Amino acid sequence: MKNEKYNNILDKAIEGLQENIRGMQDISEQANTTLKYPFKDILDNMGKDILSFNSLQKKLEILNPSIEPVGLAFKKNIQETNLQMSKALLSLVPLKNIFNQFQEDQTELVNLLKIPIINIPNPVGIASIINQEFTFIKSAALMAQQSISRTNLQSIGELITPFEEARKNLMKPFTDMLDSNRTIWDTFYNDSQKILSVPLSVTKFPNIEVYLATHQVEVSTIDAELSIEEEKFICDIVPNTPNMIRIISSIDNKLIQLYEGAIKAIESDNVDRTRHATTSLRELFTHILHKLAPDKEFFKWNQDETNLYDNRPTRKGRLLYIYRNINHPPFVEFLNHDISAAISFLKLIQKGTHSIEKPYDDRQLKALLIRMESLIYNMIEISQSV
Repeated sequence: MKNEKYNNILDKAIEGLQENIRGMQDISEQANTTLKYPFKDILDNMGKDILSFNSLQKKLEILNPSIEPVGLAFKKNIQETNLQMSKALLSLVPLKNIFNQFQEDQTELVNLLKIPIINIPNPVGIASIINQEFTFIKSAALMAQQSISRTNLQSIGELITPFEEARKNLMKPFTDMLDSNRTIWDTFYNDSQKILSVPLSVTKFPNIEVYLATHQVEVSTIDAELSIEEEKFICDIVPNTPNMIRIISSIDNKLIQLYEGAIKAIESDNVDRTRHATTSLRELFTHILHKLAPDKEFFKWNQDETNLYDNRPTRKGRLLYIYRNINHPPFVEFLNHDISAAISFLKLIQKGTHSIEKPYDDRQLKALLIRMESLIYNMIEISQSV
């Protein structure tokens, strides 16, 4: 069966990483109670996991020529990015001693990595959270590889007329997004300590977004059921409705009605529900972007004419303002491409509601919603934490 060996390898690796996530969550929760898990053991296991991930990527690279779907450029891009990521993380293994150096001053380590730790001041809790976040990064990378290997790319846009134009409009921003993620891991590989100089949320975010983007494309083109591990992972990385309402209200309470309107549209039986949902999500995102980077504050800060178009802030300009305290320009570049890919998909589906042969089903609408939920939630959370 096509891709069976490739996906079987990924299945086993993903299952192992999911078990590691659960284990690290348990250790973090119990770190200040009765559990006395050796600090050094967690770091040693993290090093072994990284070595294993690197070996896995090399094995998958060997299998690539025999797998037809991976031959396409952006599928190869994901593979190459993950291989580069494995090298970057591998170069970090000798630096694990840095964590030991901070055992006497936990506050310094927390501040360096900007870890949102509550009631976990000891090194065991900190190490388990670091390990857990790195495992999330690796899990997202593997699931993106698996998702893209299953995707029938030729069918993207076929439901919408003219489908060749639709496919082109979707694939360009998607490819730019993948290229941008590759750039991030190139910079981390060239300077592995850079991984520790930005918040872990910034390091983790691009891989999660790439996975959710590939997942959205996959469910829009083929009829496939999610594995149990994939369902668990999505539950772990996508904010629930109460958290979405909480973080949106931190920007503006009035915006909650747009978010709830999108959910109600998706859950309804209205034949026009897809258009209503995409319209609400696009409008919600635009309002949030402008709330985070208001014109008045942007113009006070901006010194670069390239951040303007017709004397108005560009989206990239607003993002540069929002994340001006993050010393990692490739992240802002990625986020700009990530937004382009997400909005292009919304536009494509919204346009398609006027010429679509069959409506989006519940599974596809759910993928669309969680893609936008993740983007909006993380954009706000990261902006508030730096």
